[in-house]
Amino acid sequence: GSFALYMIGAGGRDPSEIKNCSNLGGEAPSVPRSVLPAFVAPTAYSMLAFGLLGGAAALYVAGSIGCDPCMPLGAIGAPIVGGSVFSVCALVGGFALFVYATNHRGGDDGDDHRTAIRALPTLMNGSIYVSISPSVRGPWTQPTPVWFANHSLELWGGWTNPSPHFDADGTIWLAFQAAPNVKPGQHIALVGLSKAASVTGPFEYTSGKPVTPQRWWCVAGQDEDPFMWRSPRGFHIITHGMCPTGYLQAHYKFSEDGVTWHTSPRQTYPYSVECQGGEVRHFPRMERPQLVFAKEYPDGAVSDPVALFNGVCDDGVNYLSAAVRCILDQAGMTHTLVRPLRKRIPVDAP
Repeated sequence: GSFALYMIGAGGRDPSEIKNCSNLGGEAPSVPRSVLPAFVAPTAYSMLAFGLLGGAAALYVAGSIGCDPCMPLGAIGAPIVGGSVFSVCALVGGFALFVYATNHRGGDDGDDHRTAIRALPTLMNGSIYVSISPSVRGPWTQPTPVWFANHSLELWGGWTNPSPHFDADGTIWLAFQAAPNVKPGQHIALVGLSKAASVTGPFEYTSGKPVTPQRWWCVAGQDEDPFMWRSPRGFHIITHGMCPTGYLQAHYKFSEDGVTWHTSPRQTYPYSVECQGGEVRHFPRMERPQLVFAKEYPDGAVSDPVALFNGVCDDGVNYLSAAVRCILDQAGMTHTLVRPLRKRIPVDAP
């Protein structure tokens, strides 16, 4: 009759200081009860909610809608200082926790984007790690690098922001963010898809081309923060868009085979949200989308998304001050936003 909400602790705070989830930035999160069936139903995804800026390496779980108190879930192996983006997936007999992380401070994505790091003769890794556990409460194994068997000029290296999907036959699909082989210091975010038979890889690209090709006027790239799933119709990805900038951008992509992709020209979701009671809140920053689904199929496909998660920032007395603090200063407090989806699209819809 209840559900668990996982999130990243606010920047480097000691867990003992966090008495209530409201301390993580903004009001304690709440989820409309209409969303609850999605959490109760069997699904390939155990959703992980998060803020935008990352920080502490601890996970927290709240066992009730009121989120009071916020109880520590426990450490995940050795501390990962730069842990930022998590994704938890259910396995047969356990769970896999994918994380984009670095073991040092400094650097936006840990490794130079243009460098494909070779640690073994034929394999490469970047900043994606994975841990496994028989329970969401641990114990979790030591984070292990996720390996890639190939790369391309357009998806050269610096892998981050993992989004896995597990099929019933053992195939693991992993969407990721990477960058082309460009000059040092140039940050270009692109999204690719890979697959493997093991959570640590080696993952092979389904294509050396990014899901949405880079365009010359998109100085920061095309997309970041991919969330990928497979339905009976094919493969889907939603992202935080980066073209022409990351402001007010949300994109959707579809592929029947995981190789040839089509990007919708329309915005996937608005940055304005109508709350209960009629209040409309406008978020200058809204990233890291994830969905929760109501239906799972025997082959591992999912459908009927019922709720959308985002990391958001609106830390200011008005929209202008929030935009300055959240976007220009990169200093605003962030929190997780959950929105129920009003309309379910049938699987056989065109």
